[in-house]
Amino acid sequence: MSAETQKKQHHIFKELMQDLHTAHIFKKAKNIFVAIILCLCFVPSAIAQSLFAAIGDYGDRSADEGNVAGLVYSWNPDFIITAGDNRYGSRNFDETVGQFYCDSLSEAGNGTYCTGSNSSTNAFFPSLGNHDYNDGDGLIEYLGYFTLPGAGVETTGTSGSERYYDFIRGPVHFFVIDSQGALTSTPDKNTQINWLRAHLAASNAPWQIVYLHHAPYSSAAVHGSNTAMQWPFASWGADAVIAGHDHTYERIFAAGIVYFVNGLGGRSIYDFGIPVPGSQVRYNDDYGAMRVNASDLSITFEFISTSGNIIDTYTIKNAAPSAAFTYSCTNLDCNFTETSADSDGSVTDWDWNFGDGNSASTQNPAQRYAAAGTYTVSLTVTDNNGAMHSTERLVTVTANNDTAAPQTGGAGGGGGCSIRSHVSLDGSWLLMTIGFGAGFIRQRLWRKNRYIANPVISAS
Repeated sequence: MSAETQKKQHHIFKELMQDLHTAHIFKKAKNIFVAIILCLCFVPSAIAQSLFAAIGDYGDRSADEGNVAGLVYSWNPDFIITAGDNRYGSRNFDETVGQFYCDSLSEAGNGTYCTGSNSSTNAFFPSLGNHDYNDGDGLIEYLGYFTLPGAGVETTGTSGSERYYDFIRGPVHFFVIDSQGALTSTPDKNTQINWLRAHLAASNAPWQIVYLHHAPYSSAAVHGSNTAMQWPFASWGADAVIAGHDHTYERIFAAGIVYFVNGLGGRSIYDFGIPVPGSQVRYNDDYGAMRVNASDLSITFEFISTSGNIIDTYTIKNAAPSAAFTYSCTNLDCNFTETSADSDGSVTDWDWNFGDGNSASTQNPAQRYAAAGTYTVSLTVTDNNGAMHSTERLVTVTANNDTAAPQTGGAGGGGGCSIRSHVSLDGSWLLMTIGFGAGFIRQRLWRKNRYIANPVISAS
């Protein structure tokens, strides 16, 4: 469904729901607590969040690889990504991938262990490592085994390559880089850089994750940091970078972004050297994998060992914007100025309701009322990561023959209480906003039948 269609449905349903709740529910509530309880009766049941696993340096056909695969599937992930080295030596991909991860494969090679099509759509998204290039039949064998990102998988399809590509699953837009190709060919490196920079900037998903094989930052004693891959991912719009190559687990904060080294997928384990600046967690006691839980408003990364111990947990949250506006009215004509703020992004969408059946989606609209009176004006803003917040004001307008002075209002709201519901026609999201009076707002947001927003209270 297009954003424009959703917006039109939003406006239609908003008016209907406002009439329903304000006229038939809220007016009968004895106090705000009763109103909240009534609102909660409309909450849909919760469903699980998007969950994926990340493995790296695993393609050894060993018992340790099997243990990691067993750990991963115990989480019932929606899909799996890899940080490269999907095979080592003479072992083929059926032995190192199909044998252990068959249930996630679609349109893959047919072999002894796996027909390559156990999954209706592809749910296994590898990146290329140096061993994928150099062992066996190299790149030709890799491209012959995998079909990437796969039929039916959402992607911009802009790379024109299966070596590096993008795909979107749930709230995350993934960008897969071929670091081996970039390190061995300057033209290829420049092509990938230009592609990545352009499409990170164009992505409107809540989260953008880049993953590749060679770790830009690493404290391991074997390979360490690869300075040639220290691209300005953060300034291009990425939220996190996952890599491998070193057979360790490490979390590093560098150059304004979090980096993960995730190379304990089953091949072997490396020692650490001197910690690099920004290194926050280092682990090499056992094999394991990353479990990542993503929603529109937060994404949590965990590293879990094959013994089931949670070694590290790291969460990034998308702070909701704070909706606010001022206004100035002369007679029946009002000008509204949006003054919202977003601490970790920018406001990208404005949804006004002027309380008289009219609405607007521009940032600073003008509105002419048909008659004098007091109207409840609401503004819902959405930030670049999909978080939403609402506020509302009581705005009084006068007719031309009235003697009242022009009305102006700062960011504060009027007294009284109100309730608003914003619902899409397909039922994919519900935004409930309750005005407590004196400009205080409490908001609840459910998307795709799950509650995803914590209460947000603001003095507007």
